Amino acid sequence: MDREEAKTAIKEGKKLTHDYFMEGEFVMKDIEDGMVIFEDGIRQVECAFWAFRSGEHWNEGWQIFN
Repeated sequence: MDREEAKTAIKEGKKLTHDYFMEGEFVMKDIEDGMVIFEDGIRQVECAFWAFRSGEHWNEGWQIFN
């Protein structure tokens, strides 16, 4: 999926991974406080998450993490 589809999916509470993530890595959104949570428990403000992934290579390659 593309970046905009990924933004929608994460807002819906889905776990996401990306082609550049290592196996087992994912992010999801904490619906209660709006923070993005990584698989290792690290938390980040959602706008910062997307700001650090603003290059062209982040525009595609997003998938739902199973």
